[in-house]
Amino acid sequence: MKKVILPLTAVALAFFTSFCLAADDSADARAKKIAGDFFQSYSRTFASGNAEALSAHWKSDGEIVDAEGMRTLGRAAIEKTFADFFANNRGSKITIELLSAKPEGEDVIVAEILPKIDPPISKSICQAGAMAVLVKDAGGKWLIEGVREKDPLPASYGHLKQLEWMVGDWAVNAKKAENVIFSVHCHWTENKSFLICMYTAKHLDVVRHGTQVIGWDAKEKKIRSWMFDSNGGFAGGLWEKTGNRWKIDMSGLSPEGEIVKGTQILAAVDADTFSFESTNRSKGGEKTADVPLLEMQRVKSQLPHEKSGG
Repeated sequence: MKKVILPLTAVALAFFTSFCLAADDSADARAKKIAGDFFQSYSRTFASGNAEALSAHWKSDGEIVDAEGMRTLGRAAIEKTFADFFANNRGSKITIELLSAKPEGEDVIVAEILPKIDPPISKSICQAGAMAVLVKDAGGKWLIEGVREKDPLPASYGHLKQLEWMVGDWAVNAKKAENVIFSVHCHWTENKSFLICMYTAKHLDVVRHGTQVIGWDAKEKKIRSWMFDSNGGFAGGLWEKTGNRWKIDMSGLSPEGEIVKGTQILAAVDADTFSFESTNRSKGGEKTADVPLLEMQRVKSQLPHEKSGG
């Protein structure tokens, strides 16, 4: 009999584990359905411009904490806030994207949401979303206990996020490059207003380091970058996109004060590969050697974890 007990125990344990996982999945699905229905109702009420009806979605002691840390406490205060908003923003609508919803017991759901107001109330920021806590009252009605907004992202992030694939660590495919070492570490600034790419390049016995800052040029309505080389030179240029290729016509000055020019081309191949080349290079009006096509591959970071912001 003892020989039978262990297998039967293992079967029972496996069944119990699978049952718990299925129950967890079911609870998550239920929470997502409840939260989804709740925020659809909230959006419809918002579109009506009725501050009293909208505030009824909140607990009597509910609160809002905005991105600057300012608190609006209590349903009455929340109603007044919405009444003031609707008075100055007639016809406004809101869509609420539900990013996640997790149950915390039977009567609490923690949801991550991305609200978007139309028309936007500010062109200077890109909303970063919020965390909302829903609770079920004694009558079985779901209400908002609290909402905490995340720090708003700058509008420039909305334009730069198409380059988010660059974030991480990259190294040249050594099998496809002779006598060349090229590595790049790219990360966001704290609030995602710029991308910072630090590079190391070695060809034969020459080693150079540099930093590239990538931002949004609001006047030109294009992405712009600035490069600073360890030898004292610098250059900048606007980015043009065609398909998956980015072309940057760079111009700047060498450490000696001579005009330097060149065209950089980046192309995303897949999530872990991109190509890089630099052509049409010149210094002081005289042509210099191009940087041939290099294949860059994503590698595991060797640097301490950095905050990405947002």
